[in-house]
Amino acid sequence: MNTLIVLGEGLARYTGWWVLALLRWRDPKAPMGPRRLAVLVAGMPLFLALQLLHAVCLLLDEILFPRYRGVSLAGSIVITGVPRSGTTFLHRTLAADTTHYTTLTTWEALLAPSIIQRRLVRLLARLDRLLGRPMGRTMILALPSANGLQQLGDFDRRVPPRRRQRLLRFYHACLQRHIYADGGRRRLLCKNAAFGSWMGSLRTILPEAHFIVCVRTPEHALSSQISAVAAAKPLFGVATGSPAWQRLFLDLYAQTLDHLAALLGSWRYGTVAIVDTAALRRRPGPTIRAVMARLGIPETPSVTQAIDGLGRSGASSHRHSVADMALDREVLHRRLEPGYRRLISLSHCVGTST
Repeated sequence: MNTLIVLGEGLARYTGWWVLALLRWRDPKAPMGPRRLAVLVAGMPLFLALQLLHAVCLLLDEILFPRYRGVSLAGSIVITGVPRSGTTFLHRTLAADTTHYTTLTTWEALLAPSIIQRRLVRLLARLDRLLGRPMGRTMILALPSANGLQQLGDFDRRVPPRRRQRLLRFYHACLQRHIYADGGRRRLLCKNAAFGSWMGSLRTILPEAHFIVCVRTPEHALSSQISAVAAAKPLFGVATGSPAWQRLFLDLYAQTLDHLAALLGSWRYGTVAIVDTAALRRRPGPTIRAVMARLGIPETPSVTQAIDGLGRSGASSHRHSVADMALDREVLHRRLEPGYRRLISLSHCVGTST
């Protein structure tokens, strides 16, 4: 029943946000133009049709594979923090241990969230090894003024309790489906940089999980994020260079940092590790080993080989500058720095930028 409620609620919300986006021609974050209008008119119905397909398949799972609900998620590793802070680098290193860990990939989450879809896709993949990997874009890039989507960026505090519990039960079931479809022998290695604001809630459904929080000097993290999603401008017609649009991401970053600093101060030592990107760049191997030791994660031969193959991480090829942002640097510092400093001063931190 929860699956049906969440799916129905989601379809209703996205339809409403789509209609509002069509009516808001002068939205400063996404002014309507010919390309944006074409994407909304043609793209959203396809998206909604895909969600209907997912709904049918997820409901079929309840009939065909009811045993998935008994799958344990104990020992899962959850990597989160803020976007552009080294989560992918850390995840890629730990994911080298394919014997013990499994990851929910982008294509699985977007195109085959159900067990029945997963099995069908894998059957087709055996026949056609040319299966590609779709590029995902967060819906907030297409619908930046949707208040419900913005609430998801401050999940623990802004999403109403009843809806929050429904979404958490649904997400937990999706993770169980993944482990069940994978065979049930490996543990979950989950990476989502946008889940920093979900951590308090995630701990209620994953009480035995190991949490890793990646952070970075926030002004540079935000600048990198703004630059990285600039590709949304030609696709969705959003005003990525406008103060209104960049302020949306500034609010999300500031809320997440403040929330994590307040939340993690009460967590028991050894349940979470905070790692600063600067430490990963200077000494990636020792830093990752310190994270694993802090959380009691065993270092397997595959991970040892991956860590030993790491060198000192140099500068990223991605070029961006805080000075190029539309927001005043003093405002950025005032909004972001206090939460970041409180966070890296916690005893959970295994690396700082200083």
